[in-house]
Amino acid sequence: MNPEEAVMIGEDVRAMTLVASHWGTINLSDEFPWEPPERFYKAGIDSGMKKEKIWIMKVGESRPL
Repeated sequence: MNPEEAVMIGEDVRAMTLVASHWGTINLSDEFPWEPPERFYKAGIDSGMKKEKIWIMKVGESRPL
């Protein structure tokens, strides 16, 4: 799924936080490495999600819920 679809699924399930996690570890496309998380963040903002509820996780990062 692409970043925009991931945000739509978050909306569908009424997620309180959007988490981008599986990006930047394996090169699966010709995209610039930071393009997917930037698109995810923009799609989240465009959908009305608060910026502090859009998490772009670093490789190996964890956060308490």
